[in-house]
Amino acid sequence: TVARLRSLIESHRPERLVLLGDIVHAALPLEGIRSAVQELAALEREGLAMDWCLGNHDRHLTRQLARWGISVRTPTQVNLPEALLFHGDVPVDPPGAPAAGGRELCRIQGHLHPALVLDDGVASRVKVPCFLVAPGRLVLPAFSEMAAGVAVEDRKSTRLNSSHANISYAV
Repeated sequence: TVARLRSLIESHRPERLVLLGDIVHAALPLEGIRSAVQELAALEREGLAMDWCLGNHDRHLTRQLARWGISVRTPTQVNLPEALLFHGDVPVDPPGAPAAGGRELCRIQGHLHPALVLDDGVASRVKVPCFLVAPGRLVLPAFSEMAAGVAVEDRKSTRLNSSHANISYAV
């Protein structure tokens, strides 16, 4: 995942990267997790401004970061002139603040890991990450290829459907 992110950064050359949580699945003191987090933190030392909005899977990450000697910014949300970025497992502040010019801020979040299940009705079936798009709202898919994703068309999935009426999907 870090190698794929690094490749995107090299291609697009952003000035800033905001991670919207679930940076790790579980913040355990394992060498593989430490190594991946150190490689991610190295991006900032190389000149990329970063914010790590921690998510529900990152509950113990700050403690592990301290043990590993890694210092990063961990805001609960990032306020931009036109958008509010956050993980999404807890309410954000302010909930409906206007952007410059009185328009509502676009709320961009992670947490839900939306995915579409594509099925040919015979034998082929695949789940693919997707974006959820609604007026003033964008829900990002999980960046990690290992995250299973929550099927957006599953009516039993109240995580996605109860609070996202009038959504559009984009794969």
